[in-house]
Amino acid sequence: MSGLSRRRFLEHGALAGMGFALSACKTYQNCAPDWQPNVRQPVFYGYRDYGPKDGAPGDLRLFYPSIDGVPQTAAILSGCGQYPVVLFVHGVCSEPDHYKKWFRLPVGLARSGYVVAVPRLPATASGAAGWTDPHPDLPLLKQVLKWLHKGWESSPLLYYPVFTGIVGHSYGALLGFRLALEVPASAYVSLSGAWIEWPTSPPNPIKSLGIPKLFTWGTGFSDAISSTLEGGAAFLWNSVQPFKHSVRFQKGGHWDYLAETKTACATDAAPCKLVEELAADFVTTFMSKYMPPDDSSYVKQLIPDNLVPPEIAATQKQQFYLGGHLSGLSFLFQQSACKVVETWVSANGAGGPVTLP
Repeated sequence: MSGLSRRRFLEHGALAGMGFALSACKTYQNCAPDWQPNVRQPVFYGYRDYGPKDGAPGDLRLFYPSIDGVPQTAAILSGCGQYPVVLFVHGVCSEPDHYKKWFRLPVGLARSGYVVAVPRLPATASGAAGWTDPHPDLPLLKQVLKWLHKGWESSPLLYYPVFTGIVGHSYGALLGFRLALEVPASAYVSLSGAWIEWPTSPPNPIKSLGIPKLFTWGTGFSDAISSTLEGGAAFLWNSVQPFKHSVRFQKGGHWDYLAETKTACATDAAPCKLVEELAADFVTTFMSKYMPPDDSSYVKQLIPDNLVPPEIAATQKQQFYLGGHLSGLSFLFQQSACKVVETWVSANGAGGPVTLP
């Protein structure tokens, strides 16, 4: 299939191609779209800001599945099963409300059947604490998870606490990893985690987490000094327990997960302008492979180890919700400036390196 045909196929609701229409495992009598949202059957999204006045332990933004057309006022989609929680842990950036700059990634997850919490982490954002272990924002993250399941008005729609995904960027990836060692969790993602900067004491815990993991980094200068897990730091990647996946963005920088126009902290843009979209898509497909929504476990078998879903046709009703879904992966195949190198160790054994496209 040509790049243009692939893009059109994806944009018009073809996210996985074995020649059969998308269908849900369970029929929901009170579910408006008639299926549980998942990466193969997305819906729209909504988001809302919470704070102490709402009973939350701090300022945070929640993203969730919705079928309303205006995200800021959208109601969460109910009656369609329960949603796993994904907690996003931002890194060091002292700009105002940095936590709100992370949008594309939580949107992709929310459309695919997850509730995503993006809290403000004061000690992390300012950089004043640097990296210390235990980190002063660690208790706050635990409080956010507790509030989601016990204090949020839509907590009955959440899947069991053990089905929690944790995604972190830079120092936030280290903080998220520490959190995953102390709370129930089912999947973990490091976006350019600053693993090379872990101090000599206490020992680096990168080998200590047994749940499925995805590590991404760029090969540009800014990641080479702190976040790469290859070359002289390959021993760190080798020490990570399976199941594990790595995605390397060729010439990518530490802040390419946010477009230059979205954050004052981005200073070294990569030639590929799709890193923000690609990272969001890979995180979404990874979570869907290892921690799908409760009645969408069949999706696990439909996502290959390279995390690029095969193509398949959608029904007319499902196509209504598909616009822009997994757009990074759809455009990757026609962007000569974008190269992604993947490796993995899964239930099927070791694979890669594989270069896309």
